[in-house]
Amino acid sequence: MTELISPKLYDVLVAPVRTEKAFNCHELSKYTFYIREETTKSHVKSAIEAIFGKKVISVNIIASRSKTKGARRGRLGKKLTMKKAVITLEKGVKLDEVFGS
Repeated sequence: MTELISPKLYDVLVAPVRTEKAFNCHELSKYTFYIREETTKSHVKSAIEAIFGKKVISVNIIASRSKTKGARRGRLGKKLTMKKAVITLEKGVKLDEVFGS
């Protein structure tokens, strides 16, 4: 019988980060996800372990505040506030379901 996963766990992870720096960390079993602003390390850890069934070694969170960008045509732009989580799994464990590598 399959275990039911709470829909709230899926709300923790917004999307995987798809940058060159994030892809280079896959060999070290480190994966980066955008997360919601109110999310904590324990929420991220429980979500990864429940959704993917992988053991999480550590979770590091990076929060960036919104910044004002340069003016273009007299308008000021604004960068969005975002929060990322870098998840370290056991050595040699991969998340093929998300990144396909």
